[in-house]
Amino acid sequence: MSKNKTILSIIMAVLVLLSLSMLIYTRLNSDVKPTEVTTFAMGSYISQTVYGEDGETAAKNGAVAVNRLEELISWKIADSDVYNINLNAGKDWVQVSPATENILNQALSVCKASKGAFDITVLPLSRLWDFDNSPTAPPSEADIDRCSEFVDYTALRYDANTSSYSFKSSAYAVDLGSVGKGAACDAIIAEYKALNVDAAIVAVGGSVGTLGTKKSGKWNIAVRDPDGGDAIGVIQMGEGYCSTSGSYEKNFEYEGKLYHHILDPKTGYPKQTDVVSVTIVCDTGAVSDALSTACFNLGWEESQAVLEQFGAEAIFIYDDGTIKLTEGIRNDFRLTESGKLKCRIEE
Repeated sequence: MSKNKTILSIIMAVLVLLSLSMLIYTRLNSDVKPTEVTTFAMGSYISQTVYGEDGETAAKNGAVAVNRLEELISWKIADSDVYNINLNAGKDWVQVSPATENILNQALSVCKASKGAFDITVLPLSRLWDFDNSPTAPPSEADIDRCSEFVDYTALRYDANTSSYSFKSSAYAVDLGSVGKGAACDAIIAEYKALNVDAAIVAVGGSVGTLGTKKSGKWNIAVRDPDGGDAIGVIQMGEGYCSTSGSYEKNFEYEGKLYHHILDPKTGYPKQTDVVSVTIVCDTGAVSDALSTACFNLGWEESQAVLEQFGAEAIFIYDDGTIKLTEGIRNDFRLTESGKLKCRIEE
C-alpha cells in the first residue's frame, strides 16, 4: 500500500471515529430541537415531543397508531372490535385484535380489583346521561334504575383460546372511553421504542406517557388546578405514565345541584364525593387511566389496596384544598406558587 493510501486510510478511520463519537455525544447530550407535533383524535388533542434522529418518523407513526387504535376500540365507529361486541351482545361471540384484547383485559383487571367502582360496561348509563352533548337536566330516576341493571363487568364473557368476547343479553355494552387516552399513550410510546428515539413525551387528554429522560433530568408533569388556571403542582417523573380524572369536566347545573361526568356504577349517578381529582402514576397508560376513575369513585382509604396491587402512586385533591399523596410519590411532587396559596399537603 502506498504512503498516500495509508495516510488516506488513517484519515478516513479517524473521521469515522469522530463521527461515531459525535453521534453518541449528540444522542446523550442533545441540544437539537425536538420534533413537536399536535394532532387530534379520540376527542382530544395529542401533543408529541420527540428527541432523536427518527423523531419526525416516530411522531408520524404515533399519530397513525392512535387513529388505528381508535378504529379498534371506539364503540361509536362501525365495525370496530368494541362496536361488534356490542352489536352482537346476546347473540354471538366476537373475536378481537390482539391490541383490543390486551386493553380489554387490562381494563377488566381494574374492574375486578376495584369491585366494580370502575366498570367498562357503563355504556347504557353514559349514553343515558349523554355528557358529550351538554345536557341541561339529569335523566329520570326510572331510566337510571333501568340502565343500572345492565352495568356489570362480570357479564362480559371471555374465551382466551379464541380471543373472543360476548354478552348473554343484548342490553349490555362495552365503553372503553375511560381507558382510551391512556391506551393511546401506550400505543404511541410503543412506536417510539421501535425507532431511534432518545426521549419523548406525549399527552392525550388527561393522560401522559414518557420515554427516557431529558438532558436536564426527569420530566416535569403539571397537575391541573381543578378550579382552572395555572397548574396546582408538578410531578417529577422518569419513564412511565400518569392520568388524571376530575369532577371539573362536562359539568352542568340543574335546580341548584352540580352534575359532573364521572358516573358511579353502583348508583347510576355522578359520584358524590369531596374528592375533585385523582392523578395516578404507574407503568402502563391504560391502567393509569382506569385507576384514576376507579380511585376517584373508591376514595382514599379503599384505593390503597388497589394501588398496591398495580404498583401505582396517587395524588388525591379535595374540595377544601387538601392534597393526599401515596408514599412513593412524596419526593417527586411539589406545589406550584399558586398551588401553595390554596392547597396543603397532608402529612
